[in-house]
Amino acid sequence: MSNPDWESLQLKAVRSLFLAVSSVFVVFYGFTGTALASDSKEAETQAPLLLSSVSESASPEETLSAQSLADDSPEKSLFLETSLSENLLAEAPATEALLAEGLPAEALPSESLPSESLPSESLSSESLSSESFPSESFPSENLNAEDPGGVAVDSTNAADLKVPFRFGASVSTSPGFDEVVGAHAFVPIRQTAGESITFVEGSVQLTSGSPSLSANLGHRKYDADNDLINGGYIGVDSRTTDDSTFYQLAAGYERIAEDWEIRANGYLPVGDQTSAIASIDNVTTLQANSQFEGNQLVLSSMQERQRVYQQENALGGFDVEVGTDLAKWDSGDLTGHVGAYLLTGEESSLGVQGRLESDFASRFNAGLSLQHDGVFGTSVGFSVRASFPGPRFHRDEQREFQDQNEVAIRLRDPITRRPNVAINVIQESETTVENNTSPLRNPEEEQDYRFVHVDLAGGAGAGDGTYENPFGAVEDAIALLNTDTDTYSDGNTVVYVDGENAPTTTVPGFSVPDRVRVLSQGPTQTIAGMAFPGFPSTATRLPFSVDQNFNVESDAPNANGITVELPDSNDGVFPTITGGANADLVSLGESTVLAGFEIRDAANHGVTAANVNNVELRNNLIENVGGSGISLDNVGGSVVLFDNEINNSGDRGIHIQNSLTEQAVEVAIAGFDLNSNPVGMEFLAIASETESPSQRVSIGPSTTANTSEGTPNNTVLTNSILNSANQGIIAEATGSTASLTSTATQEIEIANTTVDGSGAEGVRVLTRDGASSQEFSFASGTVSDSAGNGFTFVNGEANTGPIRTAAVQELIVRNSTISDNGGNGIDVTLADAGAQELVIASTKRSHSSAITALW
Repeated sequence: MSNPDWESLQLKAVRSLFLAVSSVFVVFYGFTGTALASDSKEAETQAPLLLSSVSESASPEETLSAQSLADDSPEKSLFLETSLSENLLAEAPATEALLAEGLPAEALPSESLPSESLPSESLSSESLSSESFPSESFPSENLNAEDPGGVAVDSTNAADLKVPFRFGASVSTSPGFDEVVGAHAFVPIRQTAGESITFVEGSVQLTSGSPSLSANLGHRKYDADNDLINGGYIGVDSRTTDDSTFYQLAAGYERIAEDWEIRANGYLPVGDQTSAIASIDNVTTLQANSQFEGNQLVLSSMQERQRVYQQENALGGFDVEVGTDLAKWDSGDLTGHVGAYLLTGEESSLGVQGRLESDFASRFNAGLSLQHDGVFGTSVGFSVRASFPGPRFHRDEQREFQDQNEVAIRLRDPITRRPNVAINVIQESETTVENNTSPLRNPEEEQDYRFVHVDLAGGAGAGDGTYENPFGAVEDAIALLNTDTDTYSDGNTVVYVDGENAPTTTVPGFSVPDRVRVLSQGPTQTIAGMAFPGFPSTATRLPFSVDQNFNVESDAPNANGITVELPDSNDGVFPTITGGANADLVSLGESTVLAGFEIRDAANHGVTAANVNNVELRNNLIENVGGSGISLDNVGGSVVLFDNEINNSGDRGIHIQNSLTEQAVEVAIAGFDLNSNPVGMEFLAIASETESPSQRVSIGPSTTANTSEGTPNNTVLTNSILNSANQGIIAEATGSTASLTSTATQEIEIANTTVDGSGAEGVRVLTRDGASSQEFSFASGTVSDSAGNGFTFVNGEANTGPIRTAAVQELIVRNSTISDNGGNGIDVTLADAGAQELVIASTKRSHSSAITALW
């Protein structure tokens, strides 16, 4: 014999008791004729109770008849007798069973009889009197319209199991991604409240700053008999990176019970699964050398090149996890999940994961995850999610409903899966070793440099100019160059002089052929070259430029240039040039360079150039010459004088004059010491009726643009003009006395310069004759201890004849010191029809007259 269904028996017993009590009260009020007739509100309240009670067990016809009880029809008594009789008889066994379970006897009416003592014919309106059912057995306060059983319930009811449209937002740090910020929506399509639902779920996210989309079509069904939810979905995702967009299909199954849950998800990338994003070369220079071979400077390097290829790869795979409740509290709960997953792609790996998830309020959810695999390593993720309305009932008045329907409520849960396409960045590399060898190339001509070597220890007549067999005298090298000027004057030839092994050997004076550089090994010598592997790319200066002008910008033609220090340079021996057949020791040709020599005892000028363009003198010492240390006459283009020292000349230290229109010149003097010369520096622009010369002069301290470093005896240059017998500086622009319109133009800027101990004026600036123009600026310098005026500015000459001068002067002295001069600090004279503009600012004057002006 099978075991009785106690739960069914209890339910039937309670239902029978409820029917009996309801029927008695309705009949009682019906026969007394008071409640239904006099209190329509109570009748309206009790009639639904009767209808609901009858409908639990009556047939459709009986239910329809029972509805007539709400009216005062003649059939009311007959229907009630028949209905009560049949229902009480039918429910008698259940009532007995309920009593057997321990229901108190006083809960039943005191005159209640077993079913066999209540035949249907005995039930009549007279037998259902108030005496048969004492009122104390049915307290009226236990009866209300909300709960026929007399127990108050929450306002929540089964209709609340209907899943509403829901939206929200989330922030997470997911393993494999930097940061994910998104918005999501849950849209029911078709549902039976508390039983099943078909829905669409979607999200829009920013994954590491790039957009991604996810959409799912899902279905869930609640199995009330087993208190389980079974569900599944299909989905599609996209993810955009900086370089590509990837897509994947997803599908999954879930099974949710009261205390546990299990789910499985699969992912399949579709479309292009890989995308190249970079090819990176990492080059390590193992060795870099420069050495002379023959007439070339050969560069060589050994480099290890590692080429790294990077590509993005979309990963497929699946994951499985199980979860269970860990804790519950009034406003939330905590669940734990563990699982495993497989990532598949160019690199594949199994992984394990665990996570904690808390619905800490009805609308808010937080999660913490930990996972490890061979692709992404160990990752920790955190997430916070908000939904409106919330998927849970966590308020106090709803908590009982939540507990009673814990599984069914989860029909509304979001799908738990990876919503993004997992992207793995793959790196592959290959390593090679490269050996490079090539001559250094001249970036100006884009040809190989040609070095003609001189070792002064060899003596005249020795060698052929190669590194292995150098000439023994500079004049031999010059003689070679003069034999084929078309070849050697191509801008690539460098005469490189080694005096280390013959420090006392002198070099007779010579002329530098056009477009040739003559350098010694005394100072550090650097030279610009075209790019070569293993040599760093650096900015440098080409000859005749004031500033660094090569490889300064990345655009062609100055891209990827290099600077190479010449081997054997910086030996500290500056060869001495003296004697020879010419009164001028060194004569410079067109576009020539002289660097790293001592020039002594010239009968006339130490270095001279006339009627050429572009000359450069660097790191030279010029002493005891009969004329000027440097004398340049009608040299046009660019004149660069860097780090030169000139002492005890018979005329000027530096003398530059220009009288030809076509030889306009820009002079840059940076770094100098001029000591004990009759005039330290003199600049003359002399116009005629047919020529209008122009020159611009810039004077200041040394700059990093210099491509030589060092001076004989390691002298530290002070940018000073000291102890001149006459003026320290003379600047003169003069026209023709025969033409008032003859014009000479001169601009001179002097900065950070000291003029001290001059025998006449410290600085004399003169414009006369014609309509010349002169701009003179002296800034951040000192003029002191001059026998005459500190500054003398003169425009025109006083005379009684016709006007000869209509010149214009602009004179500026600022941020300077004028002190201890024998005459005026500044003396200004304007004569004839000239014009002057004088600016003196932030200048200190001491022990000198202030300013004297004669206009």
